Amino acid sequence: MQEILTTANPTLTGEHIAFLGRYGQTRKTEAGEILFRAGDTSYEFVVVLEGEVEIVDDFAGEARSLGLP
Repeated sequence: MQEILTTANPTLTGEHIAFLGRYGQTRKTEAGEILFRAGDTSYEFVVVLEGEVEIVDDFAGEARSLGLP
């Protein structure tokens, strides 16, 4: 049996978003765009302001969806 752990996503207030905006940039993404891969130590901190993000596990060459918010 496989176990998949989930966490609740925090809701950011306008104040939180403004604070984070001072240290980063806002950009649009495209459907299917990969934001980061497992083991990538150089990925950026990502805050999703709208839309959905699919979490995909690519284990042994087989991609499987672990969840959508």
